Amino acid sequence: MEKKTPVIISIDEIKETIDGYNPKMAGKFHLESAKKADKIFQDVVKNSQIENVILLAGGSASGKTEYIHTYLEEDKAIIFDSTLPTLEGAEIKIKLCQKYSKKVEVILILPDNLQTVYAIFLSRDRVIENEVFIRTHSNSRKTVLQLVSRDDIRIRIVESSLVNNKVNYKEIEFDSRLKMIEYLGEMQYSEEEIRKLIQP
Repeated sequence: MEKKTPVIISIDEIKETIDGYNPKMAGKFHLESAKKADKIFQDVVKNSQIENVILLAGGSASGKTEYIHTYLEEDKAIIFDSTLPTLEGAEIKIKLCQKYSKKVEVILILPDNLQTVYAIFLSRDRVIENEVFIRTHSNSRKTVLQLVSRDDIRIRIVESSLVNNKVNYKEIEFDSRLKMIEYLGEMQYSEEEIRKLIQP
């Protein structure tokens, strides 16, 4: 029986392979690691026989990587672990996948408490500017809201929460895409709203 193993492409893990990488200055390595991740993703999509692609979305420290290792390690899929910060970037990836007859799924990880997630963000060894936290939590929600009207991709929304120092996940079920659109609309935050929430 063939073992199911995903191909995981992680921008943060690629950062650690770059010469001179220092977790205290992780933000300075993001652009280079993102470019490398995009190139690897393109090559894998073009050449792999794996039919399913999962694009993770969600702000910094929202629990995306932990979700992959908890729930997706036995999925036979190409998994791109990033924040999915722009509609343009997401659509480029989706178009590439469909060109090579891949089925695309987007999974948005939404923390139930941004202040708790911000505290986790500040405690990590990997140091990234506050504005990155703010921008990714705003933009990832916006990107998925803009994608949800498409009927050619599957979208799932998973709530993450911290209980007894352990991250818990709960998939949110919707009766229709319209209900999902309504929910995502309510979950939108501007960068200024997040800034005020985490730095009152």
